[in-house]
Amino acid sequence: MFGFKSCNFLFPLYDHPNMYGFVKVLCGLESMTAPMYYADIYESEHIHACLFGFKSCDFLFPLHDHPDMYGFLKVLRGGLSVNSYTKLSRDEQEALKGIKSDALSANVTIAKFEGISNRWHSDDCVYLGPKFSNIHSLTPLEDGVAFFDLLMPGYHDKPCTYFKNIMQNPKLKQACLLQKIAEPEDYYCQVLPYEKIKTL
Repeated sequence: MFGFKSCNFLFPLYDHPNMYGFVKVLCGLESMTAPMYYADIYESEHIHACLFGFKSCDFLFPLHDHPDMYGFLKVLRGGLSVNSYTKLSRDEQEALKGIKSDALSANVTIAKFEGISNRWHSDDCVYLGPKFSNIHSLTPLEDGVAFFDLLMPGYHDKPCTYFKNIMQNPKLKQACLLQKIAEPEDYYCQVLPYEKIKTL
């Protein structure tokens, strides 16, 4: 289940004057070689704010999670397709017919497919929580898409996990088997020059 929130509380971060330099850099994507681009915006004990950009629409931000975090995603330029899954609890897993949780590999996660949502720069935020839509992938709908990402409380010592859906073309609310994988080799970001916000 996706949540959509008003983005007004994010204005001090993604509408900060420093942001305009990032947008200018994105206008020169042709000279960049990485499939994605990244800039740290602000980080504290409680939140981590950053910016991402896609060079072109032929690259998928891989399926990943944000362990025990709340996430707010705001598209700043272009459009983005969000593909989302919710990890099932052990009780929910055991209730599924034909699937025994104790027989599954530790590298396989059972998750419910929450669907795909297309969001544009004029739309509100996508809201992802610790217990819903936490596993997700992002697909740009055009070249040069950029988005703002706010995580609460932030990664700190909790690395994200990458996944691959073993089941092809899942139906809405269908239970899927997600295989844990290493970070994809083709996923890397060019870090952009950006003056990090020191205080809000």
